[in-house]
Amino acid sequence: MSFEFLTFLAYSPRGKSDIEINSRTVAGSCKNGDVTFSTRLSQRIEEADLSEYFANSSLIPVPRSTPLVDGAVFPARVICETLVKNRLGEVLLFVLIVHMPFRNQAGSFMLIQEIQFRLIKIA
Repeated sequence: MSFEFLTFLAYSPRGKSDIEINSRTVAGSCKNGDVTFSTRLSQRIEEADLSEYFANSSLIPVPRSTPLVDGAVFPARVICETLVKNRLGEVLLFVLIVHMPFRNQAGSFMLIQEIQFRLIKIA
């Protein structure tokens, strides 16, 4: 079994250039579970000719560092659902569940930002 991942967007936690400021705006849309962000992401993946990467793949949304509560936003789920809806991935698998909070590297610039989400492909 092998695991592949694709990091499509980069996030800049600081900086004052237009690109760095825009990256934080995009990250906010992602973290808020904005479906418009996910839809545009799907379009950009297709425009970048990366659709083949998702052929015959299962998408596994990576949960946040604390257990989900009712009504909480699960951005990785929104992204994966939108990708599958747009034929970028075959199936959505919920195999990762957080039962106890864990350190999420927030002091180290958020090791895994949703903007740099990992799309895991099981071959």
